[in-house]
Amino acid sequence: MTKEKEMYERKCAESGGQVHRELHAVKERLREKNTQLRVAREQSQKMLSIVKKFEGKHKDLAITLLCGVCCSTFDKPDILVYCGHSFSRVCLLQWFEQSMEQDLLHRCPLCRTPVNCVPVPNYALQFTLDVLFASGIIQAECKIMPDVRLPYDLYFHAEIDWEDEGDSGREENEDTRM
Repeated sequence: MTKEKEMYERKCAESGGQVHRELHAVKERLREKNTQLRVAREQSQKMLSIVKKFEGKHKDLAITLLCGVCCSTFDKPDILVYCGHSFSRVCLLQWFEQSMEQDLLHRCPLCRTPVNCVPVPNYALQFTLDVLFASGIIQAECKIMPDVRLPYDLYFHAEIDWEDEGDSGREENEDTRM
């Protein structure tokens, strides 16, 4: 039995070395997985922190995307050149129609600055709205264009064709604003 015992111990020693190597490899893989898990946890905590910060600002952002006339999300926002305020096109058309019916000067609905030229599309704001609508961050409010009789060009005098007037016409216009 001694020989059998020696053979058994030798086999155990040989297999023990193999088991030890396998155990070492498993421990190494476990360390790598733990490191990956820690990195993933840190990244998800950072993302969660960003989301929480954004949730607080989401309401502030939503308020800045509201038309000052109808208090709904902008629909085809136009900007008033002299004061820089933006409104939904439908709201501006209605506003100008009402002021025309009352024989008043056209003024900004918000700051009452005289409006002497045609409002222009606010492409930057429209792009921002399109991105936010597409991402689902804000919901589009469906606006049906009411029966507005007159387009902008009937509320304002014909625009100066700057290409025909050259730079001198532009300078005169800038002087009258100040």
